[in-house]
Amino acid sequence: MRRHCRAGVAAALTGCAFRRGASFAAGSPPRCVVDYFRQHGHVVTRGLLPEEEFGTAAREMWQLVPGGDGDGPLRPPQRRGQPVGGASRPFTKIANPHSRIRAALRLAFSPAMLGTAAALLGAASVRLHQDSLFLKRRGEPATAWHADLWTAPLATGRFVTAWLPLHRVEIDGAPLFFKAGSHLKPQVTIQCTPGPEADALLEPGAVGAHHAPLREGDVTWHHGWTIHGSPPLSGGARSRLAYTAAYYAEEAGFEAWLGKSHRLL
Repeated sequence: MRRHCRAGVAAALTGCAFRRGASFAAGSPPRCVVDYFRQHGHVVTRGLLPEEEFGTAAREMWQLVPGGDGDGPLRPPQRRGQPVGGASRPFTKIANPHSRIRAALRLAFSPAMLGTAAALLGAASVRLHQDSLFLKRRGEPATAWHADLWTAPLATGRFVTAWLPLHRVEIDGAPLFFKAGSHLKPQVTIQCTPGPEADALLEPGAVGAHHAPLREGDVTWHHGWTIHGSPPLSGGARSRLAYTAAYYAEEAGFEAWLGKSHRLL
């Protein structure tokens, strides 16, 4: 039996000033968004990217995917960045698209993305760790529960990942699911995450919080220690392509920079 937490997420964010198409160029998401992220370890920014910016980025990044829209057989890429994936794996990954196409470079270093990452982490400046494209096809298994900082070679707890689907994603389209609050106890393994014992090892989608449906330009964010995963595609959902960008904070806290001009790296 699936036990989703979409209603609770929506209720908690009710009243936040989400205005689709509004500019976040100043790096100032509503305070309630920041508070929700710090308490739960994940949040959504609705309409973070303007329609034109999103459309340009999506079109260019789809061109990097072998098989085009995901319906054809995988073909070796013509350039560097060998995808990782296959029929027995949960996704195909293309690493660091910002090094290959301008749209990804502009997106990774856009004021909206950098400013939101800095605000969520309470940082004066942030650095890009990496960006990726993740393609999930029909028939591929769930992406297992994990935290990004389990494998990132960084000695920091101030780390956030933006997850941007490059098309609309409904509940059957394999959105990310999150173990809310898991970032607060990073020493705890998935087998010991808080909650009913019977839920501990259920796959993403059977339990967890999510932000679907996601429209074009919506971005979800999760802390580097937040345990998350993704269920398989179900129903008639198309293959799902998502862009991710992971940022970490420079270690000088935001409070030390109050009243000073600061740059976002």
